[in-house]
Amino acid sequence: MKTILKLPQSVILVFLLGLISCEKDDSLPTNLCEVQNPIQELEWLKEAIDEVRNDEYSYYSTALYQGRRIFFYGTCDPLANYASFIRNCAGDNLGDTNELFDRLLEIKVIWKPENSKCNL
Repeated sequence: MKTILKLPQSVILVFLLGLISCEKDDSLPTNLCEVQNPIQELEWLKEAIDEVRNDEYSYYSTALYQGRRIFFYGTCDPLANYASFIRNCAGDNLGDTNELFDRLLEIKVIWKPENSKCNL
C-alpha cells in the first residue's frame, strides 16, 4: 500500500524536476547552410546585414521552409509597410514574406543591431 501512495509523489517530483531544468535556448538553430556562422560565412547575408547595420528597427531571421533553411529581413518600425524576400542559403529569392510567412517553421531572429528597438 505504501508503494502505491509513493508512485504519484514520484511522478510529481520527476515532472517538477523536468520543469526546473528547462531553460531558454538562445543558440542559433542547427543546420544553417552547413556553416558555423551564417552571418559571417554567407557573403550575400553578410552584405545584406551590412546595409541595415545602423537601422535600429531592422533584424534578420531564419526559418525552415519546405524542409530547408531560409533567411529573411524584418523590421519592427511601426510606420513601415513592407514585405521582404525569403532567400535560401545561396541567396536565391524564393518569394516574399507576405506570400510564404504562414508556411515558415522554427522562426528565429539571428541578427539585430545592439541598439535595436525591436522587442523580439
